[in-house]
Amino acid sequence: MTGSTPYLGAGRRVGVLRRGVKIAARVTVVVSAVRGPTRGPVHRLRGAGRIVAVTIALLAPSLLTSQPKPATLPAVSVVGTTPGALDGIPGAATVVDSTRLVRLKPLSVKEVLRTIPGIHVVDEDAFGLNLNIGMRGLPPRRAQRVLLLEDGMPIHLGPYSDPSAHYHPPVDALERVEVVRGSAQIAFGPQTVGGVINFVRRAPPLRPTARVTLDGGSRAFAAGRLALGGTWRGVGLSADVARREGDGTRDGQHHRIDDLTLRTVFPVGSAQRVAVTVGLYREASRYGEAGLSQDEFERSPFQNPLPNDVFDLTRQAVQAVHSVNIGSATLRTQAYAQRIERTAWRQASTSADRLGNAAFERAFRCAIGATSVNQCGNTGRPRTYYFVGLEPRLSLPHAMLGGRAMLEAGVRVHDEQMRRQERAGDGPSARSGVLSRDNEIDTRAFAAFVREQLHAAGVTITPGVRVEHVQSTHTNRLLGRSATDAYTELLPGLGLSWMAPVPAGIALTVLGGVHRGFAPPRPADVLNPVVGESIVQVDAEVSWTSELGARLQLRDVAQVEATLFRLDYDNQVVSGGLVGLGQRFVNAGRTLHAGAEVAASVAVDRLLDGDWWPSRRGALTADVALTYAPVARFANDRASTVDATRSVIGRRLPFAPRHVVHAGAGWSSPGGVSVRLDGDVVTSQFSDDLNTRAPSAQGRRGLLPGYVVLNAALRAPLRAGRTSSVVTATVKNIANRVYITDRQEGIMTGMPRLLTLGLELGFQ
Repeated sequence: MTGSTPYLGAGRRVGVLRRGVKIAARVTVVVSAVRGPTRGPVHRLRGAGRIVAVTIALLAPSLLTSQPKPATLPAVSVVGTTPGALDGIPGAATVVDSTRLVRLKPLSVKEVLRTIPGIHVVDEDAFGLNLNIGMRGLPPRRAQRVLLLEDGMPIHLGPYSDPSAHYHPPVDALERVEVVRGSAQIAFGPQTVGGVINFVRRAPPLRPTARVTLDGGSRAFAAGRLALGGTWRGVGLSADVARREGDGTRDGQHHRIDDLTLRTVFPVGSAQRVAVTVGLYREASRYGEAGLSQDEFERSPFQNPLPNDVFDLTRQAVQAVHSVNIGSATLRTQAYAQRIERTAWRQASTSADRLGNAAFERAFRCAIGATSVNQCGNTGRPRTYYFVGLEPRLSLPHAMLGGRAMLEAGVRVHDEQMRRQERAGDGPSARSGVLSRDNEIDTRAFAAFVREQLHAAGVTITPGVRVEHVQSTHTNRLLGRSATDAYTELLPGLGLSWMAPVPAGIALTVLGGVHRGFAPPRPADVLNPVVGESIVQVDAEVSWTSELGARLQLRDVAQVEATLFRLDYDNQVVSGGLVGLGQRFVNAGRTLHAGAEVAASVAVDRLLDGDWWPSRRGALTADVALTYAPVARFANDRASTVDATRSVIGRRLPFAPRHVVHAGAGWSSPGGVSVRLDGDVVTSQFSDDLNTRAPSAQGRRGLLPGYVVLNAALRAPLRAGRTSSVVTATVKNIANRVYITDRQEGIMTGMPRLLTLGLELGFQ
């Protein structure tokens, strides 16, 4: 065959095809390994994986023979990386980029999130595996009022049926973290009350690269990561495998995490791109959620009276993103599937436990080795979650009213199933037992949004609306009872920004907005029955959030963002008994949140006199993130969960500190050596709705005193030819401060001092 277009010879074409078939076979094996029923979301996950595999096989010859192009990732982004991306966000937003992540050298994403205003992170385990994130005074427990995404894909156990955070990508695999707290949330869902956090993993590199990271330290800490990738003739490929393990906060606790991510990015013709990501994640922890009693904490704050507690989680996920340019418009479609199996075996540990009796209540803690369920026992909580979804989004630039405009619209269909069981073990180390709960929730959701962004005369107006329609079927398999409920929420939003006319080198943007928030009912609000209890339907929880603020860029010296916020959170689910009703749950709660957020970063060396601090001395930087929430209170008259004879109206919300501050300072030399010191300040918090100050014997009530934690990080690069290496060292909790982070399940103690040394190697 002849002509101007180059063609491969027959033998070479066969070789390329074989490579494509091999890739397809490997993807098929990985996805087919997902265990589950022959029908339902897991079956569809396997089917989707096979479709992806066959597509790779069929496209391989054309992909591998196409002209070289950058393998940019068509991922769904909340903010983006283009210059001025934040200017297009209607409301408060923050991006922690790769440079900041490298300098922080965080142990987990919780250290990154603490650098962002408006966020309160509650420690529970040493590695930050169970994320507890409160935004603007909202309850932090399991980040249930925050939408968590990974490359635009939801990662809660069940975004609609159980929005609990038991998984997030390891922090050393991230390229950046994006956070939106304003009206831009209406483009995402379903959790739009507090904010949106998008964890963005690294894309395949343009050049063939190998990176090895090794870390070790005190408390048996050890971590290793191998990242391989590159771009060949326009096709980006990467493999990222890691293991991390170490002791937990308490004696005898231990965590181990394995993470594998495979990713490919390839062009299809000249106007289309496809990205496929397969992720496998495993956590195996000797860890339990129950805290210490007050006496146990005072005697030894790091003791572990529950050495038999374990927690295991396996996550399997597939995501495919397709992007196509149609004229000036861009259509980006993501298909995703996730399956999580998690099992926790917890020894009975509080008088509120379902297995307790009067003697157990008096003793609080049963003796290790007891064989009677009523004396001790444990509870197993095997649970399975899986969901699939399809979400196309259209971006169409156009002209309107003499200005530039951008129309964004999208729809999503989402299906998820959840199975929650409980088994009563006959001893503290039992791993089987009598089935006491067996519940299912099958949820189908449809969402759509449209948002118009108009730029004219320095003013940007962003009106939009989102619709969420949800239908759930709740089944108590033990009783053979089920109920189906459906609800539809209309969620409008409006954002405004004005770029003020200021001198050259200065940029000032005034911003404001209001939007309707939405949170689906959690399973405990609807389906928590044991024998004799019935299913009770409740409506979704909603809120109104308004804010007013400004962003200031002062040449290349300083960046400042300050925002005033007000959040009216309404229709919350509470116990019916608290408001005089007989049913188990009812929509009757309302809270009010108001305050201010400030984030600032300053290049200190550029403010200093050049003679006193010449450039050869390196760069000095400082930054701060402040959340001030003077108002975080119950706003309606309802009875206390502690004492039903007393009202909580006007009392401060539990776990809503008045001040949360992060401050950091760093120095980096022209040669790349950097040192950074960070400090976190959290003021006192209440742990119950009566604002009790005196600690209870079980440790579940009482004031949480304020605390300060200091961390330090050092990086020293070494270079030799095409190999680059960096030596790192960190100290977490420098002063070895002992502090209480939580009381919901008893006293949780903050992580003690941890020292690490690391080596990063890069090969090209």
